Amino acid sequence: MVALKRKRTLSLGPSLLVTFENRETIRYYIQEAVRAERALKDAAVHQLIDLYTPLLPGPDELCGVIQLNITKKEAIQPVLHQFQQLTRPQTIWFGINESEQVYGTFEMEGNIRQPAYTGRFQFSKPTRDMFCDPNTAVSLVIRHDSYHASSPVQNDLRTELIQDLQTN
Repeated sequence: MVALKRKRTLSLGPSLLVTFENRETIRYYIQEAVRAERALKDAAVHQLIDLYTPLLPGPDELCGVIQLNITKKEAIQPVLHQFQQLTRPQTIWFGINESEQVYGTFEMEGNIRQPAYTGRFQFSKPTRDMFCDPNTAVSLVIRHDSYHASSPVQNDLRTELIQDLQTN
């Protein structure tokens, strides 16, 4: 599973990591939680399923979890403060051929000390088809206050995301 998560994760500048979820990653999270608790009753298993199911992408959709990538203790508070309001519209998007954008909608999960943001990118049929064309340049872009970054979506991640869009 570590190899799969690595293939499905993208650094978006120095402070953010985006991991794109699919059925396999969600199944793994649920199985690991059940293994860790060992004696979970059916009701608890159903709670786990209810917790993780919203992370599954729907048709023509990609879902990702954004986590703050903070490696130094003294940077925690400034970075947390910098990324408040990350859920604002038109903050993070896929840029397709530098002419089309597919904007994500995000919600904050976790808590203010360890936030994670879940996001959905809903594609129209034409933008999905362009994204799935391997000859089309695709980047993930963020413009949030003073934090601006762009990362190309390529290689294993691109293959994984194309497969997600074609099978959802």
